[in-house]
Amino acid sequence: ALLQGHSESITCNEIYNGKAGIVVSEPYYETLEGWHLQEALNYHYLVSSFRQRGLLEETYVSVPSYAVVKGFAVEFDKLYGAYSELGRMAKEGGKCDIPSSPHVCGFDHTLVNQYGCRQDEYDMVFSLWQYGHKRLTDDFTIATIPYEGPAPLQITIHGADRELKQPEEKQNGATEYGTGNHCNVDDDSLWIKSLFKCEGICHGMVCWVEYNVRIKGDNEGICSDNNGKSDTNCLFKTISTATRQHKQAVRLVKDAISLTEKDIGRTKFCCRANFGGLGGSEDHSFEIKVEQ
Repeated sequence: ALLQGHSESITCNEIYNGKAGIVVSEPYYETLEGWHLQEALNYHYLVSSFRQRGLLEETYVSVPSYAVVKGFAVEFDKLYGAYSELGRMAKEGGKCDIPSSPHVCGFDHTLVNQYGCRQDEYDMVFSLWQYGHKRLTDDFTIATIPYEGPAPLQITIHGADRELKQPEEKQNGATEYGTGNHCNVDDDSLWIKSLFKCEGICHGMVCWVEYNVRIKGDNEGICSDNNGKSDTNCLFKTISTATRQHKQAVRLVKDAISLTEKDIGRTKFCCRANFGGLGGSEDHSFEIKVEQ
């Protein structure tokens, strides 16, 4: 039987006091349209809620099976200047601690600049193909978001030297969500590091989600290769939000960094992610920097 409804209202009564064996989602949420990372995280939290309420069989299958958060460093033609401090050209770095004229075309933008200097603290979404830009690094993997597999469902943050599961599983077997401090991501080993491969100006990072749908095998393992290659148990097909019909998330740096020929293959773009337990309305955070 097919069961549709708001997740918070689904109980054992709707599934005749049994448990569901399959969970299917697009995932799509009208209020989150275009914000694919938030959609991917929301589905993760919904499935986790179903499990905690005893609505799913132990070996249930999810469609999609898991999502991978990807990114690359980017240079923009004009976008950085449009969303950073007014009165300073993007090529000058947009440094908020250096005095600059807030007057543009005769209008005082001092108040606006109080928010324009915070471009590194939040995501924006754009149809990237509509904006002039240049890739400065290869694609890198930020995190893996599972929707099925052994309990508890834990998001894997991919660092340069190690991986971290979020949220942490406590000694009594419980899993904490939304506590505000359930994970420690201050470890330097959790920075993802990607070498710059060309000259340019680093304005930030582009981020998107790749959903992986199981087309063969069981739900015991997550395939490490997201290009449809299989391990001994499973085979996945990838559906990416990096295409023209989707929007991509952008996180800008506070200070744009110029890259010369000597930086190619030496200077690194670094990103560190955190998911869940942040308080307020934020469900994730990114720290980004350039390591020279």
